[in-house]
Amino acid sequence: MIMASILDELLRFFQKKTFQQTLVLYCAQISIVLFGLLIEVFNARYLGPEGFGILSFCLSLFLFISVFLGFGFIQAASRLLAIAKKQDEERRLFGVILLASLFNGILFSLILLASSFIIDDMFGTQVGGILITVSLVSFIYPLYGFIRSLCRGSNRILELSVFLFLTFALYAVILFVLVITSSLDVQNSIFANLAAIFISSTLLFCYLKPSFSKLRMTVSEVMKETRSYGIHTYFGRIIGQSSLQFTGILVTFFLNTTLLGFFTLILNLTKPMTMFSQSLSTVIFKKMAARDKIGAKVLVANLIWLSVAGIGLVLFGQSIISILFSEKFLPATPLILPLVLAAFFSGLTQPFNIFLSAKGLGKYLRNIAIIVSISVLVLNIILINLFGIMGAAIAALVTQIINLITHYLYYRKHLSSSRS
Repeated sequence: MIMASILDELLRFFQKKTFQQTLVLYCAQISIVLFGLLIEVFNARYLGPEGFGILSFCLSLFLFISVFLGFGFIQAASRLLAIAKKQDEERRLFGVILLASLFNGILFSLILLASSFIIDDMFGTQVGGILITVSLVSFIYPLYGFIRSLCRGSNRILELSVFLFLTFALYAVILFVLVITSSLDVQNSIFANLAAIFISSTLLFCYLKPSFSKLRMTVSEVMKETRSYGIHTYFGRIIGQSSLQFTGILVTFFLNTTLLGFFTLILNLTKPMTMFSQSLSTVIFKKMAARDKIGAKVLVANLIWLSVAGIGLVLFGQSIISILFSEKFLPATPLILPLVLAAFFSGLTQPFNIFLSAKGLGKYLRNIAIIVSISVLVLNIILINLFGIMGAAIAALVTQIINLITHYLYYRKHLSSSRS
């Protein structure tokens, strides 16, 4: 009877709009995964382990710099979108987010340009020249993360799905052209990525029709939310995400870019696992702002998916590497099990993270980020030196376990305080 009741509840969940929106977003993301695999095949096969490693290092640096941007403003605007009642409010917030993304993009370019003059001496790489060139148009890069926050806050799941699909599809098409014209190298791959983001972002903002009326008032509202909520998540994001992105930098510093390429390749293979969790969490973000707790059906559906996907990847991961990326990348095979487990625990964390974000519990998220970041840095420094690239994979696994535990404990703390 109990099992029948659970199955009945799950069937009802699958028929709800929440699941249908999740399915739409996830189908779009599955298409993205397919294009993403195609992108990985192009980059890995035609750049080789060394070139792919350099590309991975450049993108790790991009992500690391982008963590420090936004200053809590975009998180605050996203939360205001979640509670906005009128379309005019949303359009004004879209306008503010667009202006903020342009400002942060210029700042990103300047930081990337400055780092290009010291990066080679620090890490023993040869990427300085590449960074100088791409910095001229790299202001586009922050748009990708800003738009994801915008669509999540406003619950525009279809628009987000189209944006993600178009970005990856354009990137794959441009890479294909570079391959057939024998023009694919690390620099041009980055340019292709930025071009895809620019085109899809431009089309999305044209569709959303951001408004710049009452600009001063809207900025003031977002600034107020930034001081009460955004700034806490910003510092938490700096502490947490910068340390996570620092993994790629530490691997390059202690080891080399080729091993970073192997590590990145397996991380990318685990993305389909966590994408369903991210899709589900994105869909329920706006609803979580008005709910007291996370529904059990959401957690069960998430667990089932992660279990099935994880087992499949462990069983067939080596064959996937050999067939898609060539035998040159088979040395990455031992990393599959620890990184799949890391993705499993990361996926389990997503609903709890989105709940705390939707509730505006920035201080909780900041505290979680501090705990996780300390774990990331300490574990990576110790384990990479002891076990090489396998140490980085083990550090990722232990960190995600700690991440899940701290999210769950703060989630329970919020539930307890709400009842009292």
